[in-house]
Amino acid sequence: MNGDVAGGSVGQTASADRQVDAPRSLLVVGDVPSGHGPACQALAERTETGHRVRGATTSGACADTDAWYADTGSGVFDDLSLSELGMALSDAVTNLDTNDRDGLHVCIDGLPDPAESADDELTLFRFVHAVTNRVQAADGSVHVHLPVDRDAALVATFEPLFDAVVELRERDDTLQARSSAWRSGAGRWVPASSL
Repeated sequence: MNGDVAGGSVGQTASADRQVDAPRSLLVVGDVPSGHGPACQALAERTETGHRVRGATTSGACADTDAWYADTGSGVFDDLSLSELGMALSDAVTNLDTNDRDGLHVCIDGLPDPAESADDELTLFRFVHAVTNRVQAADGSVHVHLPVDRDAALVATFEPLFDAVVELRERDDTLQARSSAWRSGAGRWVPASSL
C-alpha cells in the first residue's frame, strides 16, 4: 500500500452504485493517542436518533468526547469496574424504549490492559463479547477502542467478535482510517472524518 488516501467509508464498496450494509460492530485500533476521539465521534454520529452511550473503565483514549456524548442525553459511564460497566451498559440499553433503539450506538473505551490489571484477557474477551451481543440484540451498533497497533496480539484475540476492524494512523498531519472485515484484506486509507 502506498499510503494514498482514497474516497469511501466504512460499509461502502469501491463502486458508488452498490452500497453494503454498514457493520454494526467495529474494533477501532491504532497507537494514535489523538486519533481515537475524532474517530469515536465520527462513528457515533452515524446513528440517526442519537441514543449514544460511552462506557469506560478508565479515562480512555476518547475521554475528550465525554461532553459530546453527555449532550446527546444518553450517558457517559467512566471509571467503573468491568462488571459495573457491563451492568450500566445493559441497563442503558434496557431502559431505551423499544421504538427508539434504531439509533442506539455504544462506545466502549478505556478497557484495562490485561498485562497491567487484575482482569485477564479471557475476562476482557467475555465482557466485550457479552456487551457487543447485548447491543446488537437491541438493534444497536457498537465500537470498541484498543489504542494499540493493528498487529498487537490483543487485536487478534478480539477481532473475531467484530464485523470489521478500523485501523487509525496519522499521515501528513491528517488522521486516516481503513477498514477490514475479519479474515479479509484491508481497505484503502481514507480521511477518518469520512467514517
